[in-house]
This record gives sequence, C-alpha cells and structure tokens, in this order.
Amino acid sequence: MICVSRVFFFFFFQAEDGIRDAQESRGLGDVYKRQGLHKPDMQTILAESQAAEFLAPLPARAIPGVGHGAEAALGQIMVHTVMDLRGVDHKRLTELVGGAEKARWIAQAAWGRDDRAVIPKAPSKAISVEDSFMACSSLAAVQRVIGVLAPDLAHRVTQDALQNSRLPTRLLIQWRMAGMGYPTRRSSSIPYPPDALGEQPERMSGSLERAALKMLTRELMPPFNLTLIAIVATSFKRHQNDLQFYGTIASAPFNQTVRSQG
Repeated sequence: MICVSRVFFFFFFQAEDGIRDAQESRGLGDVYKRQGLHKPDMQTILAESQAAEFLAPLPARAIPGVGHGAEAALGQIMVHTVMDLRGVDHKRLTELVGGAEKARWIAQAAWGRDDRAVIPKAPSKAISVEDSFMACSSLAAVQRVIGVLAPDLAHRVTQDALQNSRLPTRLLIQWRMAGMGYPTRRSSSIPYPPDALGEQPERMSGSLERAALKMLTRELMPPFNLTLIAIVATSFKRHQNDLQFYGTIASAPFNQTVRSQG
C-alpha cells in the first residue's frame, strides 16, 4: 500500500501481487500486455514520460477503439501507426471512427492518456488452484500435489470471504490424464467441507486436502498418469450478517510461505 501515493507519477502501473486491486482493470493496460510489457511476473511499469514514445511505432490497430473497419479507413489516408494517428485532425478522425467521443478517446490514447474511470469487476464465480506436470502416476505423488494446492486454496477462499462476504458451497476437483486433449478435464464435486471454513489455517487446509484426495482416489483406477490436478471452490453464497465469522477469520494468521499456484 506504500506504493499508492506513487501511482500518480506513472501512466500505468499494474501488478497482480496486490499493488493494484486484482478485480480492477484499465483499458490501455491491454496494449502494454500485448507488447510483452507484462513480464516478469505479470507486472507492468511504464513511466509517464515513456508512454508516448512507446506507443508511437505501434500499429494504429493497437489502440482500443480502432477496429478493423477504422483500421481500413485510416489506411486509405496512409495512417498506419500510432504516430500517424496523432496527425489526424479531430473532424476527420470523427468521420473515420464513427463518433466524436470515440475520436476524442482515440486521440488521447494515441498520446498515452487514459482518463476513464477504473470499473471494478464482479467477483469470479470460482476460485481455483492447479498444477500441471509431465507425469503423476502414484497416489503418493497425488497426495504431495494436493498437499501444496490445499493451503493455497484455503488462503484464497478466506481472503475472498473478507473481500466479498461470501462462502463457497461446493468443492470441485479436476484432473487431466496423459493423452487427453489440452482443454479436456474430468471432474468431480462434493459439498464444501464445513471444517475448511474457519479461523484455523491448518485445520482448513487439512480438511480440503482430505476431501480432495478422497474424491480423486475414488475416481482413479491404477495404472494412471495425470498431467494436471486442480482444486476449485465454487457455488458461492453471500453472507451479509455473519460478522462474527468474518471478524474471526480476519484475525487468523496464515502461513505466508505457501507457494502460490496458477
């Protein structure tokens, strides 16, 4: 949170480690991501003084609001890059992109200015942690993977409960067998274990680990070879009045050395 006072000195600052709210986004950030500035660790830092220079050589299509039709129309007047776009007067740009307000936004964005309000997104419908690997062919190996994933999921569910006043009602486990297509997953679900909600991190993690392991071992028939395991908390219900519960978990110490997944 110390960095908040410094955000105003940057044109854009995004980090998925908590510097900026993970539920928020800003339009021009997508431009920087597409150009590879989101690495390492999904972080983007661009000083205000560098914004215009960075954008100048990019295709005009890189600016949000310049679609395929506008790109073709701009090409007819030899406007191909963001630098070219800056030289188009407002009246002409309005005709080409189909609206004065849209033209105003594109003209500002071409110089690296984005004055739109940050709009929070709705909470995600599911919270998941997963790991993928070349091979996982024994129950002992499965248990080791779940032993890493479960504490992470417990931590994320707790943080989500504090932020969004809701709790999961279903626990889903997903897995992929060697040889299955990349997007293909098998799954099984049960009611979310009551012991996996509360103020004791070890108890929560242990409950999740036992439930997930029991589900998966019930589904697997040796010999097997897994390449992915995911544990998912889903089917959330909001709890507005259980202030004592949220106050309790807010004060619970969590192991900060848990390895983050996905």
